[in-house]
Amino acid sequence: MMNIERHPDYYLAQRWVKEGDDNAIAELCEQTYQSIRIIAMAKVKTNFYPGKAAQMDMAEEMTQRVYEIGLKKIRCDGYKGYSQKFGKPVPFKAYLVGIMGMLIKNDLKKRKQQEISIEDAKEVTYKQIPLPTYPDPLDIMEKAEAIQEAMEAVNSLPQKQQEIIGLRFTLDIPVKEIARRLEKTANSVSLLFGRAFKEVRKKLDEVA
Repeated sequence: MMNIERHPDYYLAQRWVKEGDDNAIAELCEQTYQSIRIIAMAKVKTNFYPGKAAQMDMAEEMTQRVYEIGLKKIRCDGYKGYSQKFGKPVPFKAYLVGIMGMLIKNDLKKRKQQEISIEDAKEVTYKQIPLPTYPDPLDIMEKAEAIQEAMEAVNSLPQKQQEIIGLRFTLDIPVKEIARRLEKTANSVSLLFGRAFKEVRKKLDEVA
C-alpha cells in the first residue's frame, strides 16, 4: 500500500470536521486568508478590469466565495491534502487557488453570455450552442501548485523585497510611488525590485 504524505493543513481540517475543533479551522483560514485575498485582487484586475474601488469589493467577494466552497469541500472530504498526479502534499492555500480559478472561469463565461444582444440571440440555433465544458481538476491543481511555488519563492525574500514585489505586481503601483511610500529613491527601489525578481526566477528554476 502506497504511503501518502499529506500536507499538515489536512490534519487541521480534519480536526475541525471530526472533533469540532473551531480553533483548528480558524487557524487554517487565518494562515491562508491574506495570500488568497492578494491573489483574488490580482486575478480580478487581470480578468475584469474594474476601477480600484470596485476591484477591492470584487476581490473581497471572490475571497468569501472561495472560502465558502473550500469549507464545504472540507466537510465532504474534497480536500485530500495531497496531489495524486504529482505525488506530493498540497497545502490548503493551493487548493483554494484552484477553486478561485474555476469561479473566475465561470464568471467570465456568464459575463460573455450576458453581452450577447437579444437580436443576436434570436439567430443562434441549438446546433450552434456548444456543450458545456468543465476545467480538468488536474490542470487546475497544476496551476495552483505553480502559484504556490511562486508565492513560496516570494515569501523567502527579505521583507523589504517582499513589500516591493507585492506593491508592484499585486497593486500595480508605479516605482516612484513605491519609493515615496518606502522613503527610498526610485533607483534603489528599481535595484531592489530587480534583485527580488531575479531571485524568484532562480528559485522557480530550481523547483522546475
